[in-house]
Amino acid sequence: MPKIDAHVAGECQALLLNFECLIAGEFGLDYSITDALSIPLQTSTLRNEARTSAMRSMQANHYREVMDYIESYRSELPDSVYADPSYSFRVYLIYGLDSFEPFSRSHFRPYGTMGLTGG
Repeated sequence: MPKIDAHVAGECQALLLNFECLIAGEFGLDYSITDALSIPLQTSTLRNEARTSAMRSMQANHYREVMDYIESYRSELPDSVYADPSYSFRVYLIYGLDSFEPFSRSHFRPYGTMGLTGG
């Protein structure tokens, strides 16, 4: 359901990172998936008209129901779980050029350290 992608991307990313830690921890770095999954996952954007029509119909009928379930589930989580990056990986990408370098390096800051809120 593509309409909910942005709402659950953090949880999906955290799941993938947790899975990677489990695989590498249990079976060793030779079985790591890090190098194979260095970009966001997308199975396909090519769909026939019948499938696209069916997806639109399902999304129109169930989007609010799915979002209500997600919001209800999240509201029941303890704050310590909801804020934990192992539950939901949240980053903000803010582009900026360093005044002394033509191409600045990216800088990552933990969620919540920039005065931004959301989830």
